[in-house]
Amino acid sequence: MNATGWKIGWAVGPSKLIRNGAIVANSVYYCFNTPGQVAMANSLDACTAPNYNEAGETFVQSTSTMFVANRDSITQAVTEMAMPWKPVFCQGGYFIMADVTDCRSLVPDKYF
Repeated sequence: MNATGWKIGWAVGPSKLIRNGAIVANSVYYCFNTPGQVAMANSLDACTAPNYNEAGETFVQSTSTMFVANRDSITQAVTEMAMPWKPVFCQGGYFIMADVTDCRSLVPDKYF
């Protein structure tokens, strides 16, 4: 059980695009439906119950262990790619970010 469809985060870009993105974001996914809220509330105790897996971890511990391993694997892959970008290491979250500042020279001038 993961809530990857919950749209939270940040966007960076030209104000004209960000403004339109904010309008869409505010009207499309600013709240979670009632059945989903009830289901999540009912599952909270199960998330912290021991022995979710063979290692005796809770669901929260097991998921954290998996996410850290996935993050580290993807961060290593991004670091080893032949691209002038750098992964932005974070302590939490589901997605990885990359600093693409040094990629500017790869973008044709017509896109600036």
